[in-house]
Amino acid sequence: MKKVLVTGGNGQLGNECRLSQPHSIDATYLDIPELDITCAEQVRQAVSEAKPEIILHLAAWTDVDGAETQPESAFRVNKEGTQTLCEEAQSVGARFIYVSTDYVFPSNTHQESWGIGDKPKPFGP
Repeated sequence: MKKVLVTGGNGQLGNECRLSQPHSIDATYLDIPELDITCAEQVRQAVSEAKPEIILHLAAWTDVDGAETQPESAFRVNKEGTQTLCEEAQSVGARFIYVSTDYVFPSNTHQESWGIGDKPKPFGP
């Protein structure tokens, strides 16, 4: 049975993952308040306790307008929190899966999907 740690476990995507979770997965779903990804000690403790083979990182600052008015907070969550989780995944040999949105691409470009080689540019044209 694969052990998976899911961040953002109470969010929209986290809840969808719960509903479709295969029986072969032993998942630990964490979200605020039990896991604040901006707190390195909480991240280390969560990874240490869960002993995951996979970290599915779904936690994020999702308020796009709020990210523009509170860029430091959004940066702490989306960049620094993600970096800490990635480092902890590496330290225990866990695979790291990170889900993002199309908001990292230029807003003036209209296309239906983005590929792995497409260049992000979150701050406009």
